[in-house]
Amino acid sequence: MSVKDQLLRYMETHKFNRADVARNSGVPYTTIDGIFKKGDENCKLSTLKKLAKLLDCSLDDLVGLESSSDELNPCEKLLIKKYRELDEANKNALQFSIDVLLASQEQRKKDASA
Repeated sequence: MSVKDQLLRYMETHKFNRADVARNSGVPYTTIDGIFKKGDENCKLSTLKKLAKLLDCSLDDLVGLESSSDELNPCEKLLIKKYRELDEANKNALQFSIDVLLASQEQRKKDASA
């Protein structure tokens, strides 16, 4: 996945635009815009470091190098961060909801294969 793809995913998740990414990362808007228009081949290491920090990922993840399947993607990290902000009752409610969703998904798979 390219830097542009990573940024697009981040922007979709947070409902941000290019200006928000520039402001939140400390990378000039023209550099962010250039990544979308020309790609990331000529990005400075300092730019990549700032973007990796913003996206809460490693440089390897940011530039699309293979990573272990055990590593969390940015969306998973965001979910964990939000989960940690919940009180105990809401954590329990979320865990129950996930169990219900997984059971429903498994039932749909069984119905589809029958």
